[in-house]
Amino acid sequence: MERRFYMRLRVLHIEDDADVGKVVARLLSRSYLDVYLQRAATLREGVDLLYQHRWDAVLLDLTLPDSVGSTTFNALYQVAPQLPIIVLTGETDIEVRAATIALGAQDCLDKVEITTNLLTRTLRFAVERQRTILELQEIIRELELSKKKLQELITQVDFSEKSSIKH
Repeated sequence: MERRFYMRLRVLHIEDDADVGKVVARLLSRSYLDVYLQRAATLREGVDLLYQHRWDAVLLDLTLPDSVGSTTFNALYQVAPQLPIIVLTGETDIEVRAATIALGAQDCLDKVEITTNLLTRTLRFAVERQRTILELQEIIRELELSKKKLQELITQVDFSEKSSIKH
């Protein structure tokens, strides 16, 4: 028996095609995740919503009325690098999809092939991966600060030992 993992998510879907938006909403309504989904039809509208609300993930179409291709991803990533971004595309070229992942997308799914299970699993794993990444980045910052403090302490001890030897 598959174990279900309950998670409440706020997901921003940046997609200009209302029909695709309805399909994604229907798929997520069947998910075991509790998803609040809001759609933005343009990159500008999506960026505005990112500033107005807290989000757990973004579903992004790369072909929008006001932005196309990697420019779309880069613009969104610059605004919200802390959020997992999952690209939903009609692009079938594996190289283009791999390039999107290399830019920082958590995943790149074919709009035609998405199912409730695939979308649910992808969202869940992307959010968990991003949380882990953010926690590791915080640990690294703390370690770097500790290293700096330790180096300062070693310098002080070394200096005081040299001073006491001369006297």
